[in-house]
Amino acid sequence: MVRRTSPHRKPRSGVAAVELAVLLVPLLIFWLCVIELARMIQVDQIVTSATRDAARTAAVGYSIRTDPADPTNQIHYSVVRNKVDAPAAGTVATSIEEVVKGHLAAHNIKTDSGVVIEFEFTTPQAPAPAPLRTTPPQPYQGVKTDRFRLRVLVPYANFRWLSITGSMGSDVACEVRWQMLVDDTFSINENIPGWSGS
Repeated sequence: MVRRTSPHRKPRSGVAAVELAVLLVPLLIFWLCVIELARMIQVDQIVTSATRDAARTAAVGYSIRTDPADPTNQIHYSVVRNKVDAPAAGTVATSIEEVVKGHLAAHNIKTDSGVVIEFEFTTPQAPAPAPLRTTPPQPYQGVKTDRFRLRVLVPYANFRWLSITGSMGSDVACEVRWQMLVDDTFSINENIPGWSGS
């Protein structure tokens, strides 16, 4: 079979290049949005994990060290606000802000501005003459089964990868409700035969 071509038909060279140029821009924008959406989902998981880890830290009230009367053992809301020295490397963090910001920084999320960390007890306070809790409350001031709320918010600007997508996203927030797991106070009878305090 012989294929006939019309003498009036002009060659269509360059049509594929034009079609590619027309389709490439929407496809590129689509893929950039998919990348940013994937990043937002990833950051949502990171913020959730950081919030849960900080709530677990707050729930125990005290870090495990040798002297429970030592104020550096107390889990605080914020190290800066309470003028507590940062813990040495390899030790338990002494504030829920350290736990959250450390977790975020480990995943390359900026923590220097805009990150909101809120901690508050939600258990109704005992009637007077019981002392009122301070604001912001300190986790070590909680007693066993006290309920609390921890909320972490990270602005979109702190984790976006591409600046060309503008403010496509929104803030990522996580809130957990937990209860204090502080051990009941107890004393050890050191007069037991064979007991050694060391």
